[in-house]
Amino acid sequence: MSQRKEIFKFLWIFIYDIKRGIIEDNKEKMFSILREFKEKGIRIVILGCTELPLLFQRSYNDEKVKSLGQKYIDTTELLAKAIIKEAKK
Repeated sequence: MSQRKEIFKFLWIFIYDIKRGIIEDNKEKMFSILREFKEKGIRIVILGCTELPLLFQRSYNDEKVKSLGQKYIDTTELLAKAIIKEAKK
């Protein structure tokens, strides 16, 4: 199985683990994927699923995650900010 398929498989498992309240068990695997992304030159990671930011909220200040120097875009946060901006009009 390709690395890409392995990453997608992990993400689906991880998303459903979050829905079941299991987060901490997946932090190390998430870090290894982020490290692999960095090695491939990926500097920006889009957290495009509503469950993914739940892990990142617990990991933003993690020194290992910080050391990668990547930018993480939380689409849920962006959507919330856009809704607030629109509501203020």
